[in-house]
Amino acid sequence: MKAYSEATLAAIADGSVMTAAALAIYCDPPSFLWTGIGTATIDGDVYVGVNDRAVGSVTGGAIGGSEQSIELQLSGVDPDAAALLDAAELKRSPIKLYTMLFDGSGTICLDCRIYKRGRVDL
Repeated sequence: MKAYSEATLAAIADGSVMTAAALAIYCDPPSFLWTGIGTATIDGDVYVGVNDRAVGSVTGGAIGGSEQSIELQLSGVDPDAAALLDAAELKRSPIKLYTMLFDGSGTICLDCRIYKRGRVDL
């Protein structure tokens, strides 16, 4: 059960909450990206914004095995952020995919939680 702060619950209730996502890829060197502008810090790691116009989508996969397969697609990523993603370095790297909830202004992160953990399979 997820327990949210009162501020988060209020933003959800009044419909002002804004969502974003962050992706940590633990390759060498690690890559930290989020779907916003500028940087965001999560658990001490600095995430680079891939551009507020970037679109990321997660599609489901097999359920019931030891791992649940998801497909993550990114488009419209800022070229500087895309340069952090070198396919050869990514294969089998551990990842964390976060859900971020912001207030209606989009400036205050109310909540940030791990949505999925896994490994890159190119």
